[in-house]
Amino acid sequence: LFRAVNPETSATEQPLAGISANMTTFPEMLKSQGYRTAQIGKWHCGMASPRVIPHGRGFDSSLGFFNFGEDHYTQIRGGEALDADGGLVEGSGDSMACGGGVRAVDLWKTDAPAFGMNGTYGGYLYTAEALRVIRAHDSSAPLFMFIAWQNNHPPLQVPAEYVARQKTAALRTA
Repeated sequence: LFRAVNPETSATEQPLAGISANMTTFPEMLKSQGYRTAQIGKWHCGMASPRVIPHGRGFDSSLGFFNFGEDHYTQIRGGEALDADGGLVEGSGDSMACGGGVRAVDLWKTDAPAFGMNGTYGGYLYTAEALRVIRAHDSSAPLFMFIAWQNNHPPLQVPAEYVARQKTAALRTA
């Protein structure tokens, strides 16, 4: 059963979006060969059921978000994101940028919501998780880690120290 889908909405807003549950994924194949697997960051490959989230697709562990438009600092989807100077990020909080205005934390840890883990800049959060996975990994088995940082997703946000570096560099070249 299929329904008409608005082509202007995100693929993750569509109930049947993502990789077909009938397909075998790369991490599932690697697990069959003895690999440990981890997924970190954005996941736009399905969220409609436990079978299609990273853990259901062969990842032993995961930390990331399913949709799009999350504030990089709060991981709240549908909120009004602020830039490094405290101003409203253009386009944040509207239905196109944030998937119909639904306002909620979109952060998932392996097979459950990641309660209490939001509130850190996404780039830092996902880097810390990658380091945690590497440090905890038993090196007697190979490790496959898939990391998709959020930084290329709107709202485009970055810690103030990075903005300051660019402002300083621009002044030096002027």
